[in-house]
Amino acid sequence: RDPSQESQVQWRQDLKIVATALKTAGPAVPQVVAMSCLSDATYPEIAQRLGVTPRTVERYMQRARHACAELAAEL
Repeated sequence: RDPSQESQVQWRQDLKIVATALKTAGPAVPQVVAMSCLSDATYPEIAQRLGVTPRTVERYMQRARHACAELAAEL
């Protein structure tokens, strides 16, 4: 069953809210989350692509989780 136009609009709005929350966590955070979640890249793979350490990637993901938790608490 196709999602209704209304639910698609709501989904896009929700996605924008999450993207904004991730951007506030740091400029690299959205990119790291996308690489991890959408590309299934490992932290070492992400680190190599971005020229940072795997520990830095881990910190970015921690920031992302924190930003999402704060956003969820607001809702």
